[in-house]
Amino acid sequence: MGELRCDNTMHGVIHDGILEVKCRNPRCGVKPGVVVLHQFDIKTEMMINTERYRDPVREEVNKSAANSHSSPLRAEGL
Repeated sequence: MGELRCDNTMHGVIHDGILEVKCRNPRCGVKPGVVVLHQFDIKTEMMINTERYRDPVREEVNKSAANSHSSPLRAEGL
């Protein structure tokens, strides 16, 4: 398995002649909390599959934000 990356981001994964890339287009179903992966056959250059997943990182961030309680800071006695 090989990865296509620049210094900052992984752009795709190649495994058994299939290129898998993360899509960023809302028309394909990308939205907050949803990751879309397209799979392409390297030989034919045709898209062979699209999969959508819940973004576990996004959900974890939302849970952390929901559990944090903000209270005003008081400087009594200063």
